[in-house]
Amino acid sequence: MSYRYGLATFIKVQEGARDAFIDVLGEVATVACQTPGCLEYIISLVPGEPHGVFVTEFWRSIDDQRGALHRPEIVALIERCSPLIDRVEQRALEPVA
Repeated sequence: MSYRYGLATFIKVQEGARDAFIDVLGEVATVACQTPGCLEYIISLVPGEPHGVFVTEFWRSIDDQRGALHRPEIVALIERCSPLIDRVEQRALEPVA
């Protein structure tokens, strides 16, 4: 597998919404992992951050990742997630090893 593009995203969810958010995000992960070019989609809790969720994605290319955002299933799931989000911090990654 060739990792050419990665994305690290910290999401702070609304108070009391983390479990619901993770449920929907799990559905996003399932769809993303079935999308051509998705190599990994990992959802993690953040120790010490009761409202924090961290998502790490690896793709064959940025185009594959951006294309996934246009899939109707992912668009619908993102719309379900949006009201649960307080803040998002995102960084592109360049995998090297």
